This record gives sequence, structure tokens and C-alpha cells, in this order.
Amino acid sequence: MWQSPNQAGGPPTGKKRRKSKRLFHVKRMDVLCEFLGVGRSSSDASSQEGETAKSAQTIVRFVLNDLSIKGAGFFSSIQMTPGQEIRLTLPDPKKVVISAKVVWCQEYNINSHIISKDPFLFNVGVEFVIPTSAEAELLQALIDELKAEHLVQK
Repeated sequence: MWQSPNQAGGPPTGKKRRKSKRLFHVKRMDVLCEFLGVGRSSSDASSQEGETAKSAQTIVRFVLNDLSIKGAGFFSSIQMTPGQEIRLTLPDPKKVVISAKVVWCQEYNINSHIISKDPFLFNVGVEFVIPTSAEAELLQALIDELKAEHLVQK
């Protein structure tokens, strides 16, 4: 009748069904962010003006799915301004320090499904400032290692 054995429609079976049930896991990494110069946001600078140099740094949460040789996206508890220079210290798998410039910063919806003890209220995009090709090769090797270890589905 209308259902012939060679018809390609119908519900997924076998391999298609297994692929559709795989979960997409987002790997996160906490990274130290240091503010360089006077480019800190106005709300942060005015509220913490008299504090020690320790206040010029914060922990941000990297999303490894949004990491490339050109830049990265991450979540921060402190608002940052475009053009602001920062230094990021990635702790794992080996300690790497990267200079970056903030490209954009948007307020993040705190009523989302992400549960965390630290409220990361801002979504930030940065462009890496890599002065030498040797540093670029080191960063690319780190990115490849992180993606192979944490993002490739087995």
C-alpha cells in the first residue's frame, strides 16, 4: 500500500537513534582574570577604589566550546568595558597566561537554568593579543589538547 519497504521515512532506528540520544556536554573552566591599566568598568572602579591590588582580579568561567586561537567567550561576575585590557591565566592542563582585549560585554539572564554558587552576571567576549608566533603555537596546542580531552565525544 502506501508504506513500501524501501521508503526512507519513519522513526529513527539503530545508529540514528543512538546518535539522537547523545548529550552535548559543555565543559567549563575557572580562569583567573586580571585587569590591566585603568580600563576597569566604572561601577567596579568606583566601588573598589581604595582596596588592594587583589581587587584588580577576579575568577571568570570559560566555556571551552567558545574558545579559539582568535578569542574566547566567558562569564564574569564583574562588568567589563569594550577595549579594556585583561590578562587571563588558564590553570589546566598547564598554566598559560594570555593577554586579551574585551570586545563586548552583555548582561546575562540570571534566571537561566545554570546553577552556580557564584553569580556570573555578564557574558563577555575577548580577542586574544598574541605578540609572537611562538606564543600563538603554544596557545593553539593548548586549545587542541583541551578540545581533544574534553569536547570530542567518544
